[in-house]
Amino acid sequence: MAKVEVQLFQIPCVRLDGETVSFPFKRVDALFYYLACQKTATRQELVNLLWEDCSEETGYKNLRHTIYTLRKCLGSDIVLTSPKTEVRLNPEREVVCDFDRMDPQSAQDVDQFLRGFTVKNASNFNSWVDQLREQLNNRTLGQLAANASDALKRGDPAAAEQFALEYLNRDGLDEKMVTFLMRLYRQEERFYKAVNLYQRLKEKLADELGISPLHETTALYYEIVNQWNQTTDEEEDGEKQQLLPSRAALSQKLRTQYQNFLDSFNGSPSLLFYGEAGCGKSYLIQHFLRSCDPSQFLLLTGNCGMTDQAAYLEPWKSIMLSVAEYFLNHHLPIPENTRRTVAPIFPVFSDSSGDDRDPRQFSRDRCSDAVAEAVTLLLSMVAQQQKILLVFENLQWMDAASLDLLCHVLRRLGGSQLMLLATSRTLNLNLTFAFDDSVLLKISVPCFTEEETTSFMQSALGCEIPLAVQSRIYEATEGNPKLLRELADSLQGKPLTEETLPDSRSLLRQRLSGLSPEALHLASMLALFQEKAPCRLLLAVTGCSTAQLYDLSVELEQHNLVEEHYEDGESYLQFTHPHMRANLYQMQSYFKRQPQHLLIADHLERSLREGDSDAYLQLVYHCEQGGDAYRAFRYRVLYLDVYTRSCCEMPPQQEERPIRPLPAGSSVEDLLRELDQELRRLRRQPEEHPLEELALLLQCARSRYLIYTGKYQEGITAAKELLDRLSQQPDADPEHVLRVQQQLIAYGFQTEQLETCVPYIARGLELAEQANLPHCRARYLLYRGVHFCRVGDYYKGSYFLQEAMEQMQQLPGRHSMFCAIVHTWLGECKRRQQDFVAACAEYKAAADLIPPPNYLPGSGFLYTCYGRAAYALGDDYKAAGLFATALSAYEQTRELSGRALAQSYSAYYAAKKQQYDEAAAFLAASWESASQLSSLVEQGVRDSVLAQLRQELDLSGETDNALHRYLYRPLDIYCHRGMQRLRDIPGAYEYDTLSECLKFSIRQAKPLSVENLYSKNKNFMTE
Repeated sequence: MAKVEVQLFQIPCVRLDGETVSFPFKRVDALFYYLACQKTATRQELVNLLWEDCSEETGYKNLRHTIYTLRKCLGSDIVLTSPKTEVRLNPEREVVCDFDRMDPQSAQDVDQFLRGFTVKNASNFNSWVDQLREQLNNRTLGQLAANASDALKRGDPAAAEQFALEYLNRDGLDEKMVTFLMRLYRQEERFYKAVNLYQRLKEKLADELGISPLHETTALYYEIVNQWNQTTDEEEDGEKQQLLPSRAALSQKLRTQYQNFLDSFNGSPSLLFYGEAGCGKSYLIQHFLRSCDPSQFLLLTGNCGMTDQAAYLEPWKSIMLSVAEYFLNHHLPIPENTRRTVAPIFPVFSDSSGDDRDPRQFSRDRCSDAVAEAVTLLLSMVAQQQKILLVFENLQWMDAASLDLLCHVLRRLGGSQLMLLATSRTLNLNLTFAFDDSVLLKISVPCFTEEETTSFMQSALGCEIPLAVQSRIYEATEGNPKLLRELADSLQGKPLTEETLPDSRSLLRQRLSGLSPEALHLASMLALFQEKAPCRLLLAVTGCSTAQLYDLSVELEQHNLVEEHYEDGESYLQFTHPHMRANLYQMQSYFKRQPQHLLIADHLERSLREGDSDAYLQLVYHCEQGGDAYRAFRYRVLYLDVYTRSCCEMPPQQEERPIRPLPAGSSVEDLLRELDQELRRLRRQPEEHPLEELALLLQCARSRYLIYTGKYQEGITAAKELLDRLSQQPDADPEHVLRVQQQLIAYGFQTEQLETCVPYIARGLELAEQANLPHCRARYLLYRGVHFCRVGDYYKGSYFLQEAMEQMQQLPGRHSMFCAIVHTWLGECKRRQQDFVAACAEYKAAADLIPPPNYLPGSGFLYTCYGRAAYALGDDYKAAGLFATALSAYEQTRELSGRALAQSYSAYYAAKKQQYDEAAAFLAASWESASQLSSLVEQGVRDSVLAQLRQELDLSGETDNALHRYLYRPLDIYCHRGMQRLRDIPGAYEYDTLSECLKFSIRQAKPLSVENLYSKNKNFMTE
């Protein structure tokens, strides 16, 4: 019989045999949570709790449907019912609930009951939750106060402080507990903590109650300040003097965030220090850890090594080893389900009885949800005993699955229970896109300024440095601490003159002086690559054997010149510092570099895979540096074609590797303009080059981009010209024809001109069948299904959508985004028929296929549709989150479809929080998006949101805000305009919303007097 686990504290969730269960609507969650606490309830009690505004007959009907849904999700025997009275959980089912396991003598098990969970239009249920929270909170506060007092009496001030801080985390305005903790800090001479505690209390009392602290509390504060002024902390001052100004500021920022984390006041963001190699990121963290009290936290350190990038969750193994030791030393029980989940990956949790799964069965680029939940649970159990300081250095070498797990842990525990300190050489990490600064604060660690460089070198050398030499040192090292340390070592015992001081190239020559000729040749070849160089390619261009290349790379590593790392199962070499690569590259003459670049380009072409955007850009670079203009042009066009198919097309072309982004500071418009100029230049040259196919690809990429971004006139003109040219070529590639037609279909869909799509879809299906192009046929089946859905024939739409997905799944390659778009439109078929529960199930299936943060075109539209369905179900909390996710996706993909709606609904939820400035900004942005898309349907749906907002403003009577100024027209204007746009549109149930708003407007209108009526008729006749 399946085991059911219920978590009611923290963020509530339900698991069935370890797998998280998502109920289709929130009243199912509410019913199950209530029964999990109360165990039994009468039918009348449940109807009053969840459907107070409904009639008794409707309430009982809804209760039966909710119980049926609950049984469908958790098993038919989960709930037992009596015909007319009782509803209860089945006592024979294994239901494990954290509410039942609370220790009445302990406060640590009580956090926040059903955190963030509310049910719309169910005030009785929400009141029950609030009452239970209040009871639990009062009991917890009493227990914490008693525990703090007892700990102090038995001579354990650390425990007393922990209990008192937890008390204040729950009730920060209790002056009795504040004075208790201030006296404790004074006793231990931690005066700064006592002072900070009083200042926070003073601010909170002023902000929330408009009062000042009690006289006794203020008097205690001044006593502590006076005592503090009489003492000094020489050791701390000495430490500060050792740091240069920029590092002292960073260190202070780190200490401030750490202190906030320890005090648990509203949590504190984790910190990611980023900067170039050798800039001092690791030194900052190590300096901080040396000065900390290790008893205040549990330090968990993970190692991200270059050689471990191909190993699944390797950086977490040392972390989990420490966690296992903590459980063992503190005699904490590990849940059996959790142990079985993590044991295949972290053998330290194995009970030697053997586990079923092999770690190799897990995805290499993603941590499974079960493993992530299990690791998070173990860390949270530790964090309940002691706060966790998690340290990861060199995140740029962390494997994708480890980054995925780190994101999950930070989302659940970051802030008050766990703080991350991490370093990275780059911000090009999926981790950084998952959070804003409230969760993960990104801090740049720059190199030293010229003044700091001089100060550092004078301290290291123990003597004054002449002014002429100071600027030379800064030019040679650019303030990099690692290079400065090496320079200081090389200058020990030597006179400091301009003649003896090496420049940057001299520093490099010093490093190269001890190398063998073969190692020097390898370093020269490595400098030809912009970034990292694949070892397989180095083997080909240098002629070395594998053993020789290994020996030479070790020699270079010993001289601190290069480092090796792994990515996607392949080994790479790169310089440890970009200055070294740039200087070594410039030391080689152009005539020496040119043939080597072309040699590398030749070898890259031999192993080139179609659609490999990274290889295309490498070929562009090497061909440009080697002087081969035609090949550079060819691969820039191929790159642009792949880029626009992946980022400007629906459904996007999904490649095996992620698409390489455009070069920094470049845009598609810039690239198109440059390629047009280069094409004209190549056509004027006497050499014969096959340019026609590349011109077709360039024109196709142009039309694709223009239509995707709403520049329809230019895009349609380019697409039709290209289609005419292809129709005149008897041997034209049918795949080119199908791709051009896709742009015209996309135009019809985006602007709701559906009749224009029909001939292109029919011709495309016929052409794909004749040319035996199954992947193209699957795409056109998708278009046919979307077309039927848009015109209201949902049965045919669902049929063709399912057929498209089945055909695509039979083909090799990655098709998750294609299947996600199919599920999205299957959901649209359901939503437009107002079957919102079934629609949400389809949207969830789509969202599971494209987890954030790697969004592709179609992601924003998916989350917008999902949010509209959740909004229609009344689940405002979920809907607001989905619209926020949609906006994040739109930021990345720049797609137009649905963006105006996501912005409009975001304005609606901002207005509900009385954030009127933000709501008005969202509405202004939504108008720009709607105008750019040129879809009357989306403009009509937007009008329905405007009408609801205008109605809410009319009801509240609020006029002095930005939203009222934006929505200055009467309500009936928005209603009439939206109804005109949505009239006769299949599935546009927002028409009914506008109709209701119009009725409200009519009811609120003031009746006209005879005088006013005569005046209006007179003015009308005059006009």
